Amino acid sequence: MAVDPELHVAVGLVRREGCFLLGSRDPDRPGGGIWEFPGGKLEAGETAEAALHRELAEEVGIHVHSAHTYPAYDHRQRDYAVRLYPFLVMEFRGRPRGLEGQAVRWVAEAELWAEADAMPGANAPLLHHLAECGLFGPR
Repeated sequence: MAVDPELHVAVGLVRREGCFLLGSRDPDRPGGGIWEFPGGKLEAGETAEAALHRELAEEVGIHVHSAHTYPAYDHRQRDYAVRLYPFLVMEFRGRPRGLEGQAVRWVAEAELWAEADAMPGANAPLLHHLAECGLFGPR
């Protein structure tokens, strides 16, 4: 079945010294408190890369210098479909912090995989997609 996404989301896989940045989801949202990659919805007429830059500045206070894009990933949940635009961010300015009241932390790749099933919605399938694209080493 083809996915016709209602939601388009830029996802920042912010990496530093072999670890990835995660933020805790707002407790008032579905899946509140669960760890996820920073990023957010594209605004009308906005490119995925522009959304990445905007969302990471607003959400975790970093300014992206360079990011490598990976193929978009379509995911269907029970009540919606989403297209994720993943970017590997390795060069940025600023110290990541939760500007929207969320906690942030760095996790090693092995820990990321250990927590994958607890991540919300499309995050775990996205990890598998990115592994197939060569982002992660053998598990």
